[in-house]
Order: sequence, then C-alpha cells, then structure tokens
Amino acid sequence: MLGVSVVAIGVLLLGAFVIAFLNPPPEAPGEGPEVPGPFVAYVWSADATGEYDSSWFGGTSPPLLQIRQVEPPTRIDGRVHHHVSWSLPGRRRKVIQEAWYRPGEDPTSWLCARRRIGGEILDLDPPLPVLVAPLHKGARWEWSGRIGDREARVTFEVLSFDPETLQVRQTSILADGTEAVITRTYQPGRGLVREEGAFPYEPKGDTVVVTRRESSGDK
Repeated sequence: MLGVSVVAIGVLLLGAFVIAFLNPPPEAPGEGPEVPGPFVAYVWSADATGEYDSSWFGGTSPPLLQIRQVEPPTRIDGRVHHHVSWSLPGRRRKVIQEAWYRPGEDPTSWLCARRRIGGEILDLDPPLPVLVAPLHKGARWEWSGRIGDREARVTFEVLSFDPETLQVRQTSILADGTEAVITRTYQPGRGLVREEGAFPYEPKGDTVVVTRRESSGDK
C-alpha cells in the first residue's frame, strides 16, 4: 500500500504512475467552464487526445504509453469543472489518474480542484493555481492548503514564456518534509508537452520524464 505522503505528493506532481481504477464519476453537465483568456492557447481543447511516453530514471527506462484525454465536464460542489484522465491503452481501458480543473474567481488563474490517484479521490483545499496571469518569465506565486487531510505548500515559477513555449517549475513540500520538484512545458495549441520531476516512491524514487508524442492530432 502506498504511504500517505507518497499519494499526497503524487496528487501535486505527476501522479500518473500509480495505478487507480475508474469509479463512476459525479454528475456531468453538458458544457465545461470557459478557459480564462490568458491560458486558452496552453490548455487542451474539448476534443483533444494526446499520447504520452513516460519513463523513470531520467527518461532512460523503457517508455510506458499513456493516453490523456478530456472527459465530459463534471459538477463539483455546484460548479462545473473540466475533467481530464490518463489511461493505459488496451481493449479494457484502465484509467490511472484523473484531475478536475476550473477557472479562478477573477478568471486570471487556472485551478486544479480534485485529483484521483492510488484509488483515492483527494480534494485540494483551496484549489491549486496551476497557472496564474499575468504570465512572464520570472513570475512567481505560492499556494498553501490541504490535500485531503494533509497540509502542503507549493511555489510556482515561470522559467520561460514566449510565443512558442511556456515552462513552469513547481516545488511542493508536505508538512512531514517530503519535497519534490517538477517542471511542466506547454505549447500553444498542443497544451502540456513535457513533464519532468522527482516522484518520491521507492524503489523508483528518481526523475520521471513524460513527453507528448507527435501525432496527426497535433497538426
């Protein structure tokens, strides 16, 4: 069984490397909330499906193919959220991670409100600001709150921002001192194209690299 700290840090970071099964989703409305203007080019469209290769040990292990796709929108606590899943390919689809996103109150932030990992749904209270406007190189913002019943704090920094690429580094620390860093790279029209970070889970407690495959859907 995964330790509580590992599950919690996985919720903040990659999380797609611990197998979880899909349970019946909450109530699903017809349309998702509008993506805030500053981020619309960097997040997925409603019909986007991306194939990703993930590997341990700095990207040197044999890659594991994963599919990320947008599911029907979900209502959580009366508010509509975008719903994203990661799954393993095959005849019987196995969902290994899910996340629910929505705009902030002032539409200058893009929030993650809930994650499913390790067979458990965990709410982020308050929702985690994955992106915050205005975006520019060197921009920083912080979050502190709870992942389920675990306290945590997170710092974000924009490493690069230009017409071709947005790169954000996220440093997460749990109350027990567990710490991990992940860097996410986004491209306009393609969304997330790369994640690289440490996932503190023995014996694979090393750098995990996730990259999006080129496909016809990207052109």
